[in-house]
Amino acid sequence: MGCTSPAGILFNHESPRRGENFVTRKITRGLAAILAGETEELVLGNLDAARDWGFAGDYVEACG
Repeated sequence: MGCTSPAGILFNHESPRRGENFVTRKITRGLAAILAGETEELVLGNLDAARDWGFAGDYVEACG
């Protein structure tokens, strides 16, 4: 019939819905706080953690 129905859990991929405890949100919020004069340092946490990195929309588009 030519109908596909891909499904996936895009757990480790970036999207606008990411929480503030994820690295890209920490960086952008931390930079904003530095520029606003609210802090002088950026705290990230465990820099040894390994993650797959991509944008969720790209993966959805690739499957469509």
